Amino acid sequence: MDFDDPNIKPQDCVVAGHIIPMIKRISYKHENEFRGFITPQLHKMELDGFTPEAINIPVDLAILIDKIYISPMANEPFISSVKAICEKYDILKKQIVKSKLLDKPDYLDDIFNNNEKFPEIQ
Repeated sequence: MDFDDPNIKPQDCVVAGHIIPMIKRISYKHENEFRGFITPQLHKMELDGFTPEAINIPVDLAILIDKIYISPMANEPFISSVKAICEKYDILKKQIVKSKLLDKPDYLDDIFNNNEKFPEIQ
């Protein structure tokens, strides 16, 4: 959703009665992520004294996770922590990728190393 859209109304931000887990800025649309969450069915009258409890859902992480991208700004110990957690849950090392989002393209090295000139703009 475009958070800068002046026409957004509060009800546009609610899905199935929930706001937090389902809102995503349009600038992250390229991620094509899947978000899932489970909530217990409660009547409004049951909210007093309600205590949230963890719900374990068995999933096959090998199917659920294609890649795990680590921020290009991440350093140790974050990187090794991600790898250790992935190993604990049998996520293959080949699925862990450090993002190249901030890397410069290789073709720029060719231009500078070979003293190539940029084409003139006409």
